[in-house]
Amino acid sequence: MKKPLLPYMLIAFIWGLGFWGMPMHDPDLSWHLLAGKWILANNSVPSTDFINAFAKTWIDYHWLSQILFYLCYKIGGFFGLRVLLGILMGILSSLVMATVAVQWRGKEALNVAVLISFFAAMYPIGALTSIRPHVIALITIAISQIVVLSKTSRTKQLLALFFLTALTANIHVYWIFIPFIWVSYRIFPRCLDREELAPLYVWGGFFLLALSGTLSPYGFFGKEGIFSNYYPLYEYFTMSSELKKRILELKPLFAAGGSMPSVIFFCALAIASKYSIKRACAQYKIIFPALILLFLTLGSLKFASLLSLFSIYPLTKALLMLRRTAKKTIPLPVRFFERSFFLWLVLLVVSLRAYFNSPWVYENSFFFDEELPIKECSKIPSLADGRSSILIL
Repeated sequence: MKKPLLPYMLIAFIWGLGFWGMPMHDPDLSWHLLAGKWILANNSVPSTDFINAFAKTWIDYHWLSQILFYLCYKIGGFFGLRVLLGILMGILSSLVMATVAVQWRGKEALNVAVLISFFAAMYPIGALTSIRPHVIALITIAISQIVVLSKTSRTKQLLALFFLTALTANIHVYWIFIPFIWVSYRIFPRCLDREELAPLYVWGGFFLLALSGTLSPYGFFGKEGIFSNYYPLYEYFTMSSELKKRILELKPLFAAGGSMPSVIFFCALAIASKYSIKRACAQYKIIFPALILLFLTLGSLKFASLLSLFSIYPLTKALLMLRRTAKKTIPLPVRFFERSFFLWLVLLVVSLRAYFNSPWVYENSFFFDEELPIKECSKIPSLADGRSSILIL
């Protein structure tokens, strides 16, 4: 008999809400808000750099999310942005738990492997969380992964992925990973003769998704050229190593420091311990995207969140197998952590975390004073000699 998933989904959503305690001093947030204001004021997306004179052209591929951020800020200020971040992370966390639950299927009252897999997957996502457009893109990618593995008709799957790709192409450069999902779950099986899929469906679907980036003000609906939205992809892959060294999220995984490399290493070790070459080849659909994202993450910390999404399936399967082994060798500890009270204890802990991190309880505006020179900048208009501002900034 299958057990209800509601407690697990509550844990996931409330855990996501707890991220509304994250400070709003992200250096990119200010220009995201400025861009959203500019777009609404001009009823168009910018084609030139309106912030400074460093670039003649400007491909603002975040434009749709920036409008959302600015409207939220206009209505509720930084308080509203914190609430928005909590809701977005709650949705993303729920999708991660739903993906984990697909492997578990609720066959037992409680499975500690489910919780371990969920929190392990959420760790890299949470470590890189801020009120940025990539959070929304992670949501659409998580939905896309669930769609492609669902039992709905292939036509409905393709239409849903087409909509999600076109939407994400106006939110973040991560949109390209939805066609990547198609490559993993449709093109590979076709090329390896593992599934009888019509060539028109497989290759036509790929080009349909790959060309979804043209459905943008920087595509068919703009003046900059129908493929302007693809230019940021080219810039990411051709960025100089010197510039990457100056940006934390673009540093290699083991050069970034912190505990994330260790978490990813142990998760990879857990997967490798239970996936023989034969099993990995049999389950290539879920192994291939995880391996590709692991390779990308080793080169750039930026991809760690995507690695979490694409490694959920093999990680959950591996932990479920490890849990069965542990239940045979050390049954008492496993049974202790799989008692019903432990589930409610976890729910209580994540609820307390969400409460104490909430905008109504936790005032984190002091981060602005610590990280940004707001007070110093406010003195600039009153200075007699404008050149003195150099000393302040």
